[in-house]
Amino acid sequence: MVVTRELSYNLGGSVSNLGLAVNGTAVKLYDYWHQSGALVKHFLGEQITDSKGSFSFDVRKGIYCIEVVPSDNTRYARHSIEAIRLTPNTNFNLRSQTA
Repeated sequence: MVVTRELSYNLGGSVSNLGLAVNGTAVKLYDYWHQSGALVKHFLGEQITDSKGSFSFDVRKGIYCIEVVPSDNTRYARHSIEAIRLTPNTNFNLRSQTA
């Protein structure tokens, strides 16, 4: 029997504008894979922020990208954080800006 133990981390935070939570915003999570000597972005999942603007993903150690896609009925701009190197638990608070 082979037993492996892999550490699980949390990549989470909240989306806000002028200190107020932004709910109903899509937060997409990508990781990067090495392929032919280059990093390739791979979609992992999506969450919609709750009434507190919160999101949370269970992940492993690695390199990630978070993309925030506001609802079409807002004037908030799309935002992304590239190349997040995750080794410990990581928390991001994102502030939306109007387009």
